[in-house]
Order: sequence, then C-alpha cells, then structure tokens
Amino acid sequence: MALIVSAFIVTINVTGTETGAFLLIEQAMLPQTINDPKKRNMVYAIYNMAGTFAMSAGVLLSGLPHVFAQQYGLNQIESIKPLFALYSIIGLDIDRFKKEISGHIYAPLINESLKNGIDSGVEGTPTFFVNGVHYEESWDLDTFSNVLKKNLTR
Repeated sequence: MALIVSAFIVTINVTGTETGAFLLIEQAMLPQTINDPKKRNMVYAIYNMAGTFAMSAGVLLSGLPHVFAQQYGLNQIESIKPLFALYSIIGLDIDRFKKEISGHIYAPLINESLKNGIDSGVEGTPTFFVNGVHYEESWDLDTFSNVLKKNLTR
C-alpha cells in the first residue's frame, strides 16, 4: 500500500506530469504484464487515464489545507492535520509508510526494474518494442504503421 501511495506523492513535478525514471520503468514493464498483444493499447489507455485522474485529484486535493484554513480559521499546521485523518481512513499505515520509505526497502526492486529497462535499450519515452524487438526506425506515422501492419500479419 505504501508503494502505491508513494507513487502518487513522491514524484512531484510542477506540471503535474511525470517524465522521470518511474514513467520509463512503468511503460517498459506494462507490455510484460499482458499476454494478449491486442490488449496492450487498452492497458496503456487505462494506465494513462488512471494517471490523469490521479493527477487531477491530487491537484484538487492539494488545495484542501487552504480551504480548511479559510473556512475554519486554522493556521497552516492545523489545516494539514485533517489530511492525516484522511490517510487513516484510506488505510495508510503512517508508521509503516515512514519505515518503508526511510528504509529504502523497495530500492532493490526499483533498481532491478531500471536495469531491465536499460538492458532492453530503453533510453527515454516514448520507446517502442514491436514483437519484443526494440523499434529504432522512423516514428513518422506511415513508417511506423507499416511496421506494425507487417508484424500483425506474422
């Protein structure tokens, strides 16, 4: 649970979008989770939709402390305390979360995933694999479409 929560709050970007290592790793790992290649586009669509909704919710919720301060005359510290009640309601074990983050217990998994992405030739996004082969040709629509059509008929 802590990993899921940290995925939403640890990687902070002023634009609300992710462009760093996590995106690279996630997009490299997504195809490995799907057995049916025809479903990959749907998985990417759901992945991006969930990310957009999470970003939107985060942007909206980031204003809660200010709303609390204005509505109830709370100072800055008091206006943040209700968020910890929210964390408890959604089941976040604060002590476990702190322990797992400070103990870097997910570092080996993250490093392994990063290494797998690098070993696969992923250097940034977007990176495409067609039938498990790193695609390095032109990304123009005609060229890429023809490569996909050829590989779909195999």
